[in-house]
Amino acid sequence: ALYEVYDMDDPDLMKKKHDLSVLFAEALELYCQSDFKKALELFMRCATECPEDLVAAVYIKRCTTLIRIPPGKDWAGISTL
Repeated sequence: ALYEVYDMDDPDLMKKKHDLSVLFAEALELYCQSDFKKALELFMRCATECPEDLVAAVYIKRCTTLIRIPPGKDWAGISTL
């Protein structure tokens, strides 16, 4: 599970993130299924709608890397920081 706590964000930013949560969840599901191209498209839509969302930017970078250098077949959608 992935959780983002944004209670301390500006109210406008919280609303944007909340409004985009379904799109972000869909992108995350595609990412976990290794469909990095489609996930990238959705994460980029999230970033366009809410450029302040740094989490979307992280996944854009990850998708770009994983498109360029695909993970092995045993990849489980987990990245170690």
